[in-house]
Formats: sequence, structure tokens, C-alpha cells
Amino acid sequence: MLTLFYLTVLGTMAAVLIAVILLAIGFKHQQLYLKWLTVLLCFSFLSDLSSAVASSLGVGYVNQMAYPYSILSTPVFCLVFYYMIGSTRLKLPLVMLCGLYTSILIIDLAWLHPGQMPSYSNTMQSLIIIVLAVIYFWVLMRQMPTAHIQQLASFWIASAFFFSYSGKLIIYSVRSYLIEYLGDSMIILWSFHNLLSIIANIMLCYAAWLSLKPVLKRIQPAKSL
Repeated sequence: MLTLFYLTVLGTMAAVLIAVILLAIGFKHQQLYLKWLTVLLCFSFLSDLSSAVASSLGVGYVNQMAYPYSILSTPVFCLVFYYMIGSTRLKLPLVMLCGLYTSILIIDLAWLHPGQMPSYSNTMQSLIIIVLAVIYFWVLMRQMPTAHIQQLASFWIASAFFFSYSGKLIIYSVRSYLIEYLGDSMIILWSFHNLLSIIANIMLCYAAWLSLKPVLKRIQPAKSL
């Protein structure tokens, strides 16, 4: 089981790295939501890398390595969806949600789950991302773009996060019970968690490729006649 778990960790990191590379190629020409997505994926990769290094070396606390990502990721998620949806009416609700999330995260880390993964704040983060993805789909259906939606990078980004965090919401919701009351090691569930991330990151790679194609067309040198 440990071998499967480590394989899923490596798969997650590899998929994220590919997406980051694709997004970074045309970074300065990308739309704002893609730039914030690049920042988010960089945070994710560095968090996974630091946790993997700490685990392999047997130094530090692996869970604590993910704390910076837990603190920074939700505001960046909100920025990605804010620019994807393109509605200024979301600004105040998102600021309030990020403030509430940060407060719950601090309580989670300091008192409820010190030295562990912050279950309650992770559950709230999943709910925020799912709701934002649903709002994006609703706006997309109302706008009814003439282009095929499967050719929109934003569609694949929202789909990836909706798929991934719908599954992770269940894991975060039962994590405390399984560990604290049943003594479960969570290896199988965390492997499933990583598998969800791998599938979502592959979808993000495709979104990054879709966003890169028009950028490459714009920046390639003009062909001589």
C-alpha cells in the first residue's frame, strides 16, 4: 500500500509540473486567471515536493510542510475563479469567504488539529471551490459561447477542480473520525486523494495546452513571404 501511495504522490507531482511548464511558456501573454492558476500550481508542486523530501529524509513534520499551501491556496483559488467568471459582484463575497476560511484555518491549526492536516478548513476549502465551479458553469450556460465549450481552457479548469474537490470533500469530512476513533492509517484514502489529483492535473495540463496554442500563434515570428 505504501508503494501505491508513493507512486500516486509522484504521479501528482509530475502532472502538476507538466501543467506549470505549459502555462509558464506563454505566461506574460496569458489571461489573468491563467497566471493565477500558474501561481497556484507552483504552490502545490513546492508543497508536495517539500513534504516528499521531509518524508524521505525523516526530518521535520510532513503535515506542517503543507501549511503554507493551506494558508495561500484558497485566496488564489478565489482569484482564479474571480477572473474566470468575470463578475465584480463576487469581489466582496470572496473577500469575506477568504477571511472566514483564514479564521477557521488558524483555529484548526492552533487548537483543533495541531501538527495534523486541518480537516475543517480543508472541508470548507472544498465547499468553496465546488460552489465557485458551479457558479462558473451557470454563467457559462447563460452566455452560451459560440465556440465548443470543450475548446475553452476555463471549462477544463473548472471541471478539474469540481471533479477533484467533490471527491476530496468526502475524504476531508471523514478523516478525523477514521484517524481519531478508528485508528485508520488513511493510506488507501490518501492514495485515492492523490489519484483524484492526478486526474484533475491531467485535465489542467490539457487546459494549459489549449491556452498555449493561441499564445504561440501570436508570438511566433511572421513568416516571410
